[in-house]
Amino acid sequence: MKKLDEIFSELGLNSGNGLYLTKDNEWKIETSFPNRVKRLIECKIEPNAIFVFDNKPMIKSLVFSQ
Repeated sequence: MKKLDEIFSELGLNSGNGLYLTKDNEWKIETSFPNRVKRLIECKIEPNAIFVFDNKPMIKSLVFSQ
């Protein structure tokens, strides 16, 4: 997660401007996505984080080599 934290910091993304880490359940409470979208994010897409803009999730899956 350290690499992601560095990327988020460089981009200026944080919880105050729309970044949600999916390991925390606060994204489910603070967003008003339909249940279907929440289930897709949580069970199918499984991203480490989502960025929410205008109440729409922007998801980018990243794979880092070890």
